[in-house]
Amino acid sequence: MLIQVEGRLSHTASSTSTNSASDSSAASDPVIQAQRTHYMTGLKSCPRAVQLWLQAVECEASAEQWGRARSLLEKARVKVPKNELLWLATVRLEAKIGEEKLANNRLAQALQECPHSGILWSESINRESRARRKARAIDAIKACENNPLVIATTARLFWADRKIQKARDWFHRSVTLEPDNGDSWAWFYKFETQHGDENSQAAVVERVKAAEPRHGETWQKVSKRTENWNQEPQEILMMVVKEIK
Repeated sequence: MLIQVEGRLSHTASSTSTNSASDSSAASDPVIQAQRTHYMTGLKSCPRAVQLWLQAVECEASAEQWGRARSLLEKARVKVPKNELLWLATVRLEAKIGEEKLANNRLAQALQECPHSGILWSESINRESRARRKARAIDAIKACENNPLVIATTARLFWADRKIQKARDWFHRSVTLEPDNGDSWAWFYKFETQHGDENSQAAVVERVKAAEPRHGETWQKVSKRTENWNQEPQEILMMVVKEIK
């Protein structure tokens, strides 16, 4: 069964024999093999370690081993059921390899298992066409009314519709509810660079310095880079602003 799945995924990623050979080469790369061994050893000892599963999946995805990556996520969701991060990775993997319909199906499954997940509802809003995002945001707010991620995503919708004051109010509400989320601060600051002034931008920076955020998908990725370990929150903020999209 796994061989069949990997075969279908390889066909989706590339139908040429040249790319197939490249995939085979990546799979047998000694560095990838060594990493794979380390991850499997770790997961055997810590089967419920979500971040370890995600790192193993990323290892396979970086080598374009889509079948292996998908298989790992399937196993991970059995070991750690109802986990929003594993479901999010599942949805994004399918989208990355071009399986948009399957990605949407997986997202629907994810929201059934994790109906109050802000990060999954935010993903759902962002995956909708622009015409349908407002309706999806209403669904998300009903499901998790005060979730700061949903509120920040909704603020971005108001921003796109040029409802400037409403967007600012919702960004403020988001960072007030969860000041530890650096991504929300970054979106707030980016918004102020376009629709605020030096004072409003400086106010956000001062609040970030006071909050010292530690979480947020992009914030953690940027702040954990070796060269950024000693950077101050306001410096990390500016880096994250450049990367969010």
